[in-house]
Amino acid sequence: MAINRHVQVSIAPGSFVSEGFQLDTGNLVGFLMPDSFSGNKMSFEIMRPSDGAYLPHFDSLGQEIEVIAGPSRSIALDGIIPGLPTRGFMRVRTNAPQSQPTSLLGVITEED
Repeated sequence: MAINRHVQVSIAPGSFVSEGFQLDTGNLVGFLMPDSFSGNKMSFEIMRPSDGAYLPHFDSLGQEIEVIAGPSRSIALDGIIPGLPTRGFMRVRTNAPQSQPTSLLGVITEED
């Protein structure tokens, strides 16, 4: 049986990029979007452990992975983000600055 848990992902007002958040186990399978979300796309950055730099996440064809996003919705990521690690730090990047403090809820599924 799968267990779902949530991780809060915060984006400061005026920013396009969230704070870093840790994936320690499980698979990031979606986001619950707040009413206050600005923009219509999200992309992802993965932290390189050797120096702490965040790098944009691309697929094997060299395309940056983007997800259609918007306020007040649930976004499923199953199968959309190939190669997303199950451990490490990542960030979410939006295509519009947030007008107020914004908290997304990442949905993580783990096997029981």
